[in-house]
Amino acid sequence: MKEATVEHIAIDLGSRESQICRRTAAGDIVEERRGATSALEAYLTGQMSAHVVMETCTEAFRIADLARGHGHDVCLVPATRVRSLGVGQRGLKNDVRDARVLSEASCRMALPTVHLPSVTSREWQALCTSREALVKTRTPLISRGRSYLRGRRATGLRATPDSLPTKGRTRLLEDAEGRPTPRARVLVVLECLNEQIATAAAELKQLVTDDDRTRRLMTVPGVGPVTAVRFVAAVDRIERFPNAARLAVVAKYVVHQAALFKRDHGV
Repeated sequence: MKEATVEHIAIDLGSRESQICRRTAAGDIVEERRGATSALEAYLTGQMSAHVVMETCTEAFRIADLARGHGHDVCLVPATRVRSLGVGQRGLKNDVRDARVLSEASCRMALPTVHLPSVTSREWQALCTSREALVKTRTPLISRGRSYLRGRRATGLRATPDSLPTKGRTRLLEDAEGRPTPRARVLVVLECLNEQIATAAAELKQLVTDDDRTRRLMTVPGVGPVTAVRFVAAVDRIERFPNAARLAVVAKYVVHQAALFKRDHGV
């Protein structure tokens, strides 16, 4: 339960500037201010322990870490739920009003909050999502590169995504029309992407080798490094799940997403 004397600080986060509304436990506004998002740590450092409430967004988890580090209780309201509280009413974005609404709601009720992942969990998720972004970028370039090669009569070329740049350039140089056209730049970009994807894969392999949880997960048929890292990162702390059924929901989601990605991109 919330302590009767603890203040409530609502922060409407922005990439550059954020709006703050601070209320007493009784709900009275004692401070409203707008300032640089980069200055929030200094502001939170100077406040007594309070309930800090924010809407989930790109900056929210970093600010939540800072707030907790300075003794504040943090609530990250899901972006899908803030509309029901009155944030962004009628489709209008007003930072002052939104911060007031969040702080008032925090005074009146126990707001729903998302799980705040550990720093390690977020780093693992970032590694997986960055790798996926690279692979998604590479997929259309592979198709485009093969199309260019067919246009230069380089038919029948058998190559994997990794070998396509080298084999493609070799085939183009053998063409009677001479040196590769400017379109061969696609092959250069593919080569760069392949190098970055290989680096990410090596990092994932090192993670699963060093972590006992991922090693055990990979003994399950069909579970590879990416799925194992994704699952451990999604679970984060096993004690936050009330039972095995709730944990199974996460497992099914991670496996399903991995299967869809492999179907669409071949890795």
